[in-house]
Amino acid sequence: MSTDRPRAERGPLRVAQLLQAPHRLAFFLAGINLLLTAAWWAWLWAFGARQLAPVLPAGWLHGLLMVCGFMPLYFAGFLFTAGPRWLQMPEVSARDVRLACLVLASGWWLVLLGSVVDSRVVLLGQGVSLIGWCLLMHRFVVLTWRSRADDRLHAKLVVASGLIGALAMAASALGLHLGRWDL
Repeated sequence: MSTDRPRAERGPLRVAQLLQAPHRLAFFLAGINLLLTAAWWAWLWAFGARQLAPVLPAGWLHGLLMVCGFMPLYFAGFLFTAGPRWLQMPEVSARDVRLACLVLASGWWLVLLGSVVDSRVVLLGQGVSLIGWCLLMHRFVVLTWRSRADDRLHAKLVVASGLIGALAMAASALGLHLGRWDL
């Protein structure tokens, strides 16, 4: 099947196509999370304020979803597609990061659901997504550690940034648990 034809001529998207490269899977899940978040906010704005208010401060929830709800999946897709090249390592299969990406994405689905149901579901979602992110970062740490490339500085900075991201996610969950939105 040639990929130089437009999508409409090639037929519907298939799961096998998503698993051809890490960026396809991760970008697809990120796009779903972005669309779900946008739809949730549009619904809340149009109807929800009269029917169902978020159980958490809207500003806090907005910041959390915009920073963590989809961007880490875009980062993961890029890192596991370009990272092995930087590090002169074998390609990473999308199948190798599939579980971690699905865990990360589904955690944010729980956050969206919990935001109108119960803050404990939001906390569970944050924990699930943190586990997914840590699984991805662990995989990237191992990739960086095993690399014998002369220049691994960029990859090491990515690892440091990923760890800071994990700490930020954990601090957010702790802030929710304590009711401290400033955390």
